[in-house]
Amino acid sequence: PASKAPVAKPAAPKKVASDRAAKGAPQARPPKPARPAPKATTAGRQFAPNSRGPADSRLENDIKLRDEEIDELRVTVTGLERERDFYYGKLRDIEILCQRFQEQPDPETTPEELV
Repeated sequence: PASKAPVAKPAAPKKVASDRAAKGAPQARPPKPARPAPKATTAGRQFAPNSRGPADSRLENDIKLRDEEIDELRVTVTGLERERDFYYGKLRDIEILCQRFQEQPDPETTPEELV
């Protein structure tokens, strides 16, 4: 009886798109198909993407109100910073007077004379 040895099948030929692909270089992907621009809908009405609708005017109004509020807050902050600096200057003056008095105490000086 003859033994049956497995018969080796020939290898399938490799599919090579180009020499660059065989060398491991990345292949370019085909471009994606362009999609049509979606249309925005508001209350059953359709608007082109670049046209202005009622929501845009409301948003613009909100932006205008926020800008005005920001301007008011900037003015308030500026006023508060001035007030802070004024009182800080007064406090610093008092601190300097106290340091002078500590360095050269005068028992006859009253608090009213310091001010």
